[in-house]
Amino acid sequence: MRYRTKSTAIAAFTIAAIAALASACASSAGLRALKPAKPARPSAVELYRKSLTASDRFSFAGRQYITTWSDDGQSSTVVTFVCHKAPYEYLQRFTTPKSRAGRAILENHSYQWTFVPQRQIVVQTPRPHVRSDEPNIPLLLKNYDITMESKTDRIAGRDASIITITSKSRKDKALKYWIDPYTGIALRSERYHADGNLASVSYFSDITFHPKYTAATFTPNQWPDTQVKQLSYKTTTPHKLSQSEVAQTLGKRATVPENIREFEFSGMSKLAMARQETLHIHYSDGLTSLSVFESTKLGKKATRMPGSKPVKVNATVSGRVTERYNYSLLNFDTPQLTVTFLGDLSPETLADLASAFPIPVEAIPQRSHR
Repeated sequence: MRYRTKSTAIAAFTIAAIAALASACASSAGLRALKPAKPARPSAVELYRKSLTASDRFSFAGRQYITTWSDDGQSSTVVTFVCHKAPYEYLQRFTTPKSRAGRAILENHSYQWTFVPQRQIVVQTPRPHVRSDEPNIPLLLKNYDITMESKTDRIAGRDASIITITSKSRKDKALKYWIDPYTGIALRSERYHADGNLASVSYFSDITFHPKYTAATFTPNQWPDTQVKQLSYKTTTPHKLSQSEVAQTLGKRATVPENIREFEFSGMSKLAMARQETLHIHYSDGLTSLSVFESTKLGKKATRMPGSKPVKVNATVSGRVTERYNYSLLNFDTPQLTVTFLGDLSPETLADLASAFPIPVEAIPQRSHR
């Protein structure tokens, strides 16, 4: 048996302590390495892209407030209760104002039903499938700047990232979205007028992502003793139109440009109406949709929309424009056709886009009605 001196024992103890410490450090480093890293915050573009298809993945229900302001500062508020069952079923019940209370809009992949309680009717229309589900991000980035604020906010009891989308060419198209980063659902949105004042605000006061629905929630049979009116039209698959296709529409009078300023053609629908043939042309700038309707003209009088105001389209053509709570509508006539522009745009922007439309040379100015 060999005896160790005191110095030898101390040295051995020191070596063992160092080894133990090294082992502990290695184990701690290993634990830190195994701990999952905090996921990186998505970019503004990534989060916006996620929001575009969020409703395909998540069901939800909640109360939604929509307030709009006109250019003169007048406001109106609509309150609805929204029910959504992913991916396609959607029900919106209006509770305020009194004039819209009880009205409802029901949608699925194929149809939309609008219930009008004051008339006890349900209007059924097919949903046109003319747009691709895949967002055109390159077109969006070509026309808009997208930024994300460093701070977050709380909307309907949930954290929300704030994204601002601003047009590179139009001052009046500034939007803000408060997006739930987990689901991608937009909990709040704001749109602004050209002067920077709010044009509209939409937000959820409460929302749940675990709704419980019955079998009758998303069926039009929930409105008994109502008359169903069916509107039908034929649609075409989005594609670049050939000259021969355009030539066969509206008695060879249709005009279908591929671009209207920054808006690019994305699809076309043909609406079969009782007395009119109507062409619905879809355009997009990557964020905003623009609809152009071309219809065969009925009668000799100029078309006038209720509550509309005169507007100059170009040096020789005038039209009428009106602004609703979430869109503007402008129309003008030619001797054979009525052309209507509709979009979530200001009346001034809609008039500017109409001025870029290749109006036939025989177009006539609008006449005011008294």
